[in-house]
Amino acid sequence: MQKKKNTTDNFKKEEMQDNTYFDAESIIGGKHGVLTGADEEYIIEAKETPECSIACPAGINVKAYISLIANRRFEEAVEVIREANPFPAICGRVCTRPCEQHCEQSENDDCISIRALKRYASDYELARRSLVLQSCEKVYDEKVAIIGAGPAGLSAAVDLTRMGYPVTVFEAKKDPGGMLRYAIPPYRLPDRILKREIDWIKGLGIEIKTGVKIDNPILLFKKDYSAILIASGAPKSFPLDIEGENTEGVVDALLFLNAVNTDTPRKISGKVVVVGGGSTAFDAARSAVRLGAEKVTLAYRRGFKEMPAEREEIEDAKEENVEIVTLAVPKRILVKKRKVAGIEFFKAKLGKTDDSGRRRPIPVKNSEFIINADIIIPAVGAKPDVGAMEDAAITTSQGRIKIEEYGQTAIKGVFAAGDVETGPSSVVEAIGRGHEAAKGINAYLRGVDLSAEEGLKKTIPIVLESKKGTCSLYSPKRLEKHDRITSFKEVEGPFTEFEAVEEAGRCFTCGPCSVCVVCLPNCEHKQVVAQTKDTVFLLKVPSQLSLEITEKEPTSFKIQSNGKVKPIKLFSLTAAVDTDLCVSCGRCDEVCSYRAIRNVLTKNKRTVAEVIHDSCASCSACVSACPSGAITQGFMSDDKILSRLEKKKTPYMGVKALMSYWNTPASAFDVYDGVVEVMSARKPSPSFLIRALARSGRGLLLIGPDEKTGSHYLPGEDHPYDVVQKAKNLLKLVGVSPYRIRYTGVLNETNPARFLKEFSQFLDRKKLGELIVPTPKFNTNPLGESMAILRIMGANPDIKPSEDFISPSHAKPESVAFFEGCLPMLHMIGDVHKLFDLSPTRRAIYKLLKEMRISTGVIEGFSCPSKGLLHSKAEGIEKIVSKIAANNLKAFEKVNPTKLILGTPESYISFSEDKKFGKVSVLPDELLKVIKKSKRFSPIKKVVAIHQACAMKTDPFYESTKQLLNCIPGITVVELKGTCEHTGLEQINSENKESALHLMKDAKNKGADMIVCTSPYCESHLLMSQRKGSWRSIDIEITDVYRLLLSSLEGDAS
Repeated sequence: MQKKKNTTDNFKKEEMQDNTYFDAESIIGGKHGVLTGADEEYIIEAKETPECSIACPAGINVKAYISLIANRRFEEAVEVIREANPFPAICGRVCTRPCEQHCEQSENDDCISIRALKRYASDYELARRSLVLQSCEKVYDEKVAIIGAGPAGLSAAVDLTRMGYPVTVFEAKKDPGGMLRYAIPPYRLPDRILKREIDWIKGLGIEIKTGVKIDNPILLFKKDYSAILIASGAPKSFPLDIEGENTEGVVDALLFLNAVNTDTPRKISGKVVVVGGGSTAFDAARSAVRLGAEKVTLAYRRGFKEMPAEREEIEDAKEENVEIVTLAVPKRILVKKRKVAGIEFFKAKLGKTDDSGRRRPIPVKNSEFIINADIIIPAVGAKPDVGAMEDAAITTSQGRIKIEEYGQTAIKGVFAAGDVETGPSSVVEAIGRGHEAAKGINAYLRGVDLSAEEGLKKTIPIVLESKKGTCSLYSPKRLEKHDRITSFKEVEGPFTEFEAVEEAGRCFTCGPCSVCVVCLPNCEHKQVVAQTKDTVFLLKVPSQLSLEITEKEPTSFKIQSNGKVKPIKLFSLTAAVDTDLCVSCGRCDEVCSYRAIRNVLTKNKRTVAEVIHDSCASCSACVSACPSGAITQGFMSDDKILSRLEKKKTPYMGVKALMSYWNTPASAFDVYDGVVEVMSARKPSPSFLIRALARSGRGLLLIGPDEKTGSHYLPGEDHPYDVVQKAKNLLKLVGVSPYRIRYTGVLNETNPARFLKEFSQFLDRKKLGELIVPTPKFNTNPLGESMAILRIMGANPDIKPSEDFISPSHAKPESVAFFEGCLPMLHMIGDVHKLFDLSPTRRAIYKLLKEMRISTGVIEGFSCPSKGLLHSKAEGIEKIVSKIAANNLKAFEKVNPTKLILGTPESYISFSEDKKFGKVSVLPDELLKVIKKSKRFSPIKKVVAIHQACAMKTDPFYESTKQLLNCIPGITVVELKGTCEHTGLEQINSENKESALHLMKDAKNKGADMIVCTSPYCESHLLMSQRKGSWRSIDIEITDVYRLLLSSLEGDAS
């Protein structure tokens, strides 16, 4: 077989498909439509992102962290939040909650308490995990200076540091935090929370220089900074511009709150009037109450409806005895003895809408009224302090810095973010502006056109919504009024764990499933695969519709939109069990992370597996674990994936990849050349990877999610890297290079083309050509097919010496050679799939050979007997069997042993008939010659049933095995005439399982304590039939004569 010419170096970029992005609206024919089946109609909607995430200025994946909280994965939820928001604990307390205003649950009862859930997760982390800090790697040399350590500046600093830039933050105050530290009182944001968040930011490697005021940012370019971000906030209050404003007793609101946060005003007395209607005004008013003011009045020039403060703040202030006066426009401050005596207002009426979107207050003539006061706190807005940047070309009439897209100012390399360019805003809005500026700075430094990149925004698959209200509703507990007004303790308390999980469980899981990090345990939706004439993609449907599709797939539907009708087929992704193939081994139950497997009785009283449809998350774990192929998964069943892989074209000779659907930036399936998608790259079995390699030709790449971005599903039993290592061990066992399979974890939304190319080039350097592996046709289960494929692979030209951790040294010329036959492969197949363990048998054999002083070696390059492959009906199998036989003969003649000892009945069939292999003997006969002379056996008082190899008319091992057993004192031997259908590993089904159970029952009826098998095939089949965890087994020991002899040897109780 000649190697095909390598085509990697001739690869052309245009050969790769570039249909990564598709338009869901074009599939429907518009934003909305109707999906019509035989009995029901469903409203269908092309939705990219849940409304809550769209509304979040910071861009947090709200649905994802709520799903994690619902699964009690609280620390992971915090990690999701921190991907977009470096202040989870802070925003869990002071966020203005735009996400909740857009929560679709509010259409039924009340919105999800998203802010409180964010706080619970972050507080959980604070309480239970010490701060583990790891600096980000510096990738670039360009230094970035950020002026201002508030939420905008620090958010940008975090983003840029994660990108790999060295970042320095300059803060004029003595401590970082900006308005978070100096303008939000402790009853809303305790100092310990802010300190913890700042420590986390510093831990990324961000340098924060405090007490450094930068008046002229441009001068920083002379200090080798390549980009500058101005994020100095809006620290200067707007004046009231009325008579008496400079009188003693008029206190600036920001200065007052600064004093509150630094514990300066221990107590205040008299009457306080706060002028304003925003958060700063209410913070000042509520702080004055706590400091002991006799009476606090808040006056606002518009009505309650127009107040910028949150409704919650307004209600809290009322509860705390703050009197609120609306439609009051300040006229003048009254002065007595050079001190404030009161403030006079006009009554107002509301006129037309102004630039702010609110109705303008108009003073009413002759409507003046007075409110007596000892302290007046103006809180009518704030403006930036831009220092030397105050120039008409750079700033607006309100003193803000003018910016273009992504924070770029009129000066090259200078950017602005946060209140300095927007005016006073919320914390979460400042965070969002910091993100935008960081993107702009990176694009500027790297020379990237961001507008072109933004055009590649993908469209998420169509979503079918099925909404249903719930009566469960939790709100955080709050301090009693008396405790509030006498201290600065936090007003709002946290959820309990139960409340957090229950509240998170109310989420509708709007938007596509891909937004969730993990599947919600009580989600009422399922994914199905939709196929039109041109595209294959995912649909999220009500669970009942998914069940109907699972029971009779594929199901034909029609999409109707804008007067057009388009046919569409839906395929299930939920696992289903074929009871005729189920062998009740219990592996599916062991690997299911979602408790979606239960055992049920069939009509003929057999216990089989059943998938609980509503609990199944379609992760494929049970499909991979099932040894018989009884569990399928609709569109994502093994045979369908392998069929797509075999047909998939690749620009790299024989190099293909399996990739988790959740990794891909594409919304449709299988859009990359050489890549076929699976539901979870964490869930494949070693045998599946062997079968997939056979369909690839030269090399198989398994692409899974990296540890940071993670998988959509709960972790599997083994890490995919470990599964790949097991597949590599299977390849080494038959002499095939393990380099042909590789695992790589990559970030979500990463194009896999580069990894395929790199892997192909690696195989080129290793000089590994294409494997010729015709697919066996007779096998109906994963294990049987993979074993046949491994044997066929052993005939390929890149054969290497077999690596085996148990076998002794290689045979020397003219020595006695020992060949284990199928035993090593059966052992490894059983071990890597956690079905049975034959390693005690193999160790016993070699220990017996040593104890009995039978000197042997193994023949390098010898393969398993191959005549059974003729039954596989694979194309060209006759030539492959001849090739294996030729390889064996070549390896044999290289050593030319005086005797060939065979370890299994099946190997005897292959070698005893061919005179070219010289003198052939079987292991029991060789042991018998020596053991008859030994008197070292301890008695074993047991009844032993001996079972001969099922597939053989005459078993050369049978008589000698029976004689070996009779050498052990106390042993009583009974014979079994039935069959266990030892082809069970190659044809695993319920019928063969019944044969195995019947044989074990027969042995029990004859009084046997154990069954001794002469064939490792029979032994492995019986061991699997009664494995621990199996739902149907017989309590009888399964062993072989080698283990029994070893345990009886004097001085050896192993």
